[in-house]
Amino acid sequence: MGRHVEFDKNLALKAAMYLFWRKGYHTTSLEDLCEAMHISRSSFYATYTDKRTLFKSCMDLYFEGVNSHLPIVDELQNPIEDLRYFYLKVMSDDLPNVFYGCLLVNTVLEMADVDEELRHLAQLKWKQLFEDHSKVVFLKAGLSSEQSHAFSKHVDTVISGITVADRRRVSRSELRDIINQTFDFFQLAVSAKNQPATARFK
Repeated sequence: MGRHVEFDKNLALKAAMYLFWRKGYHTTSLEDLCEAMHISRSSFYATYTDKRTLFKSCMDLYFEGVNSHLPIVDELQNPIEDLRYFYLKVMSDDLPNVFYGCLLVNTVLEMADVDEELRHLAQLKWKQLFEDHSKVVFLKAGLSSEQSHAFSKHVDTVISGITVADRRRVSRSELRDIINQTFDFFQLAVSAKNQPATARFK
């Protein structure tokens, strides 16, 4: 039997993740993957079994990368402004704009009505990163459970839309304007909550 060449599995997985992120699942071939990962077909099958298994590992890697950069809720001094700053930083002109959008949103759109397992997996990871995380941020800001749930849905919709717009090459300055408008609205809700009832109805 042939001996498999050793390779850096972390680097190979990262290369595969970027390829799937840029091209999507269906248009990425095994040849594309082996070339990007610098491995042979035999090493690919021995290590990852198949393309689908590799893709799931790439989504896990993407999730871990984004999750590691999310604001830690317990450390937030000004929860809503700190979350605003996080999203503005993601859309900064200082970061390279590769126009990939978001791997998870791209996967949800690509797999809709095509592959329910992969669509659901991507949707679940997205929800954990953005909807669930933002709900905890809003609760820390003092909003009710009902308001926090509603606003987290708003974040879900706005940020997923922004990732698609980014892939469409909408300017980063326009996307930052949308983020600021969204968080201005959230801050107004918090301010209104903190005002005495008499002041709110003058």
